[in-house]
Amino acid sequence: IRSGYKRIIENLGGKTLRDKRSYVISLALGYALIGSLLSLFATGSTVKAPIYFVFPILFLVATISGFLASNLLPEHALQFPWQRGLRVGWILMIALIGCGALIFSISLAWHFTTVLNLTKVIEPGIFGGLVFLAVQILYLPNFAISALSYFAGSGVVIGAGSWLNPYVHRIDEIPAIPLLGGLPVNAYPLLSIFALIIVASGALTARYAQLCYLDPTEQKRFLGATTGFLFLLTLFVARASSGELLSSNLPSVGPQWWLMPILLTLEFAIGVALFLYIPILITQIRESRNVAQESN
Repeated sequence: IRSGYKRIIENLGGKTLRDKRSYVISLALGYALIGSLLSLFATGSTVKAPIYFVFPILFLVATISGFLASNLLPEHALQFPWQRGLRVGWILMIALIGCGALIFSISLAWHFTTVLNLTKVIEPGIFGGLVFLAVQILYLPNFAISALSYFAGSGVVIGAGSWLNPYVHRIDEIPAIPLLGGLPVNAYPLLSIFALIIVASGALTARYAQLCYLDPTEQKRFLGATTGFLFLLTLFVARASSGELLSSNLPSVGPQWWLMPILLTLEFAIGVALFLYIPILITQIRESRNVAQESN
């Protein structure tokens, strides 16, 4: 997308922001249209690419990528709490997905023998192996989001009736996909400690609110906006990364898309509340002790 946008600018020029935005929209429409036409050939008895899903998703992804690559996003100062809340929520979402990717990478290394065994079962050959490698790479963002859902407590599903989280391990077997070798083999309640990362992000956001706004009302507006945007962003990425895995035999694969935003936002709000109210509670306890000592 970035390369295509630069070529359009070189050939047509872009004197006004309106021209540049029209280039991004045109590029996104062309990208989505070509991708949709190609998807018509990606059909079979078990693999389907519905065009009513392909076109809007490709258009949305291409549009967002185009605006990011073209630096056309607003650069004005963050004047209102909701603007700053949107920015902080977006940064938090990216950071938490990065934490999920790191944790999943550690799990892959820990279960490397299982990953090798799953690779040997497939035996795709040289050319098939290259294609299979590309598929694994494309799956990585989904697995990073699923890992985030796992340590948030909402867990992941690998087919109907399955559910994996730190407290539940309900799954019969896994498909022969090497990346799935990184899944835990049992329930590990101790892994729920990673949820403290989300709680800590809430505490850090509350600290940031105190640094940016002196007015308590503005602090509450900012924290409310950040929490709301984080919920919506989590809902979007959870739903986008949950779906059918190559075959109708796996109708539901990925995070629990409806539960993930609820738990993650709740844990974030707990971190905010702990940071704001623990100092107040400690102050009240000290004052009550001082009053008791003075009365004695």
